[in-house]
Amino acid sequence: MSVLLIRANRNDRDKEVLASRGFDVIVEPYLQIAQIDNPEGAARLLNALKSEADWLVVTSVNALHYWSNQVEENSIAATIGARPELRIAAIGDTTATAVRNLGAREVVTPDEGTSRVLADVLGEYRPGIIVLPSGSISMRSIPDTLTPRGFTVLEETFYRTDVVDEPPSTADSLTGHGVDVVVFRSPSAVRAFKHFHQSIPEPVRLVASGPTTAAEILEAGWQTDATATNSSAEALADAVARAVEKA
Repeated sequence: MSVLLIRANRNDRDKEVLASRGFDVIVEPYLQIAQIDNPEGAARLLNALKSEADWLVVTSVNALHYWSNQVEENSIAATIGARPELRIAAIGDTTATAVRNLGAREVVTPDEGTSRVLADVLGEYRPGIIVLPSGSISMRSIPDTLTPRGFTVLEETFYRTDVVDEPPSTADSLTGHGVDVVVFRSPSAVRAFKHFHQSIPEPVRLVASGPTTAAEILEAGWQTDATATNSSAEALADAVARAVEKA
């Protein structure tokens, strides 16, 4: 059985785990990511993190990466280490691991890896100042939910996500390239896939990394055959296995 991974980057761990489960893996990005140069915004968030911020909230490994690219090396990790009172929140296991790699000890994560649920979890805490590095198409759930509750959300954008310029080879035919399962790790991946595929051949199964992505698949007019219980590569591989069992 062949599984198609289409996100712009960070496919290595998914590929490794799926291959260990006996799946053939095709990595072919339908999205591309580019840094948005925003040194003033990067400095603004870092200065807030050093002084007034109560929270660092990470909803994307890419946002953390491209923010880190635009400040002094190790400065974010140093700030986390120097401020033990700073609270850290992340949207899921992958983002939590990225922040722990910078020295965070305790990371608040929601039971469901969506920005909407994360916003609700944060809303249970006393209002404070949130530092939020973001991408160009980030969900608005956190500022829209928390600002009316008295939080101040300091947000800056550090990367953009676009559909690839050249059609992927699998854009002409999924079955022609032996694709049995397509994995979607974000709503933007669904939209990019829809750009090249108006319909899904009956044998092909669709797997979502979470409920928000599954909802986007439904919005596209398709159905999700399995949804991962969390954002880890292991949970995603479990979902692929469940989807294949339905075939």
